[in-house]
Amino acid sequence: DYYSDQRPHQGLVLKCSPAYVRKIEDLPSPRRGAIWLALEGITDHMNLGSLLRSAAFFGVEGVICERGCAKYTPVAAKASAGAGEMISLFQV
Repeated sequence: DYYSDQRPHQGLVLKCSPAYVRKIEDLPSPRRGAIWLALEGITDHMNLGSLLRSAAFFGVEGVICERGCAKYTPVAAKASAGAGEMISLFQV
């Protein structure tokens, strides 16, 4: 309970480093057949996590979030079920 800050944790807590969200300038060169997801106007962290989870399922290589998009927070990470750790995230 101490490490989860009294939040529900289902008996398991993982301590890890913060997610690395890159700047748009670090976007790699386009690759033939690569799928990318661009998000605009997503303000709810749970919705962001859900979109990341779906993106991972469909094999998306990276996600580009515009300025007003929700940040990748612990709430978004939980909603993504770990998918946010597997996909490259870029912030405009």
